[in-house]
Amino acid sequence: MLPILKNIEPFSVFLGYEKLQNSSFSSSIVHVIVSFAKIFMIFFTGIKIFYYKGHGNAMIVCDRPYLLSNNLLNFPGSDLPNIISKNRINYLTNKEVIINAKISIANVIDFYLYVKNSGLSLKGKFALASSLMTYIGCDNFKKDILHTLKSIDVVLCNDPASPFVRNFINLSRESHCHVKLICETRLDIFSIEWLDFYGYDVYSLKGQQKDLKKYCGINSKILIQNFSTKKINSSSSIFEYRLLFLQQYYHPLAFKSRFRHFCNNIGVAIRPMVLTRLHPNERFPEIFIFKIMHVIGIISVSDNTLNEDVERCKFSISFSSTALEYFYNVTHRPCKYISKKNFGIFDNSAIK
Repeated sequence: MLPILKNIEPFSVFLGYEKLQNSSFSSSIVHVIVSFAKIFMIFFTGIKIFYYKGHGNAMIVCDRPYLLSNNLLNFPGSDLPNIISKNRINYLTNKEVIINAKISIANVIDFYLYVKNSGLSLKGKFALASSLMTYIGCDNFKKDILHTLKSIDVVLCNDPASPFVRNFINLSRESHCHVKLICETRLDIFSIEWLDFYGYDVYSLKGQQKDLKKYCGINSKILIQNFSTKKINSSSSIFEYRLLFLQQYYHPLAFKSRFRHFCNNIGVAIRPMVLTRLHPNERFPEIFIFKIMHVIGIISVSDNTLNEDVERCKFSISFSSTALEYFYNVTHRPCKYISKKNFGIFDNSAIK
């Protein structure tokens, strides 16, 4: 018999993040502009989610396509799972069903009151509004989501911070589905998104199990990963690049300075024979600069899939991306975290 689990507050993580941060005045102005632009567009265009029919009785729920990992797709017992996503998954467009909804004045009022009563400073409220704007009206999909869950027994997800994912988890519990969460990211004291999931069925990569217990009090099960080891001899094979740099976007709680973080990224990317793979969540200014530098030949930025980049590069490095561990698991070629916090996890020959 499954335990009785509490309802998860959809927006609490974003509110918690803003309480830990101190937004600058200039960024608050940007947040105001972005918020008004988003709400204007959403109010007139409506919102949509994307459903991809599988053949099993498991459902994967994800916010952004890059979170649709192999660990979710190959989870034991999730035979050809169904997928529901807040954003389009481009390589599955031939199988998608688009579910549309409109937002109402009532949705906007509820959103305004939530931000107004958040207890944040004015700058914090602007930042919170900008972060949550695209999630207005997520509960308008309740009827459609409950319908898709009728034939589902297991719900899988790995992004417990997303309000969309949290709303889906609540609806899954209403439908008596078994919710299983997978922790694939590195954890720290600010990883508050997991705090609400004590008592849930949580699986983790081996390296995350201790931190889940340390920071969140969660006893997780080790996720057994099914990797097919690539038969590549790194000493004799010819690779297009020597290093695959798995870049990380700036997060104010993870990195002290956005400018210094950007400079560190560029410092790695300009090395000879380095292919840079930009994080899908990177912000526009950084993406623009990286792309310009790529066009004029100063750095090389990838436009390919992660699997293709793994084949093209002999070694891999990153400041904190857990995609580095994927690289190691499928190739067993040297790679390394280069931040002070995570140093020495893998063979250091990748950056000699």
